[in-house]
Amino acid sequence: MKALGQQPVTELVQSIRGVEMKAGRVVVNPETCQTGNPKYFAAGDCVNGGKEVVDAVAEGMAAARGIHKQVGGR
Repeated sequence: MKALGQQPVTELVQSIRGVEMKAGRVVVNPETCQTGNPKYFAAGDCVNGGKEVVDAVAEGMAAARGIHKQVGGR
């Protein structure tokens, strides 16, 4: 048995209207990390399939910038 964080939770993601999955990964705008549902952003393993930690950190920062822009930041 795997721990919760060790396997994809695709049922949850697929239940969110507007969030698309392709080949087991969440589809996002590569510049903002925003999904097809403007309320949701994604980064890291669920987007890149489990690359290196440094990639997840960089994607998390890109998602944070996209969220900041969405809520009215500059």
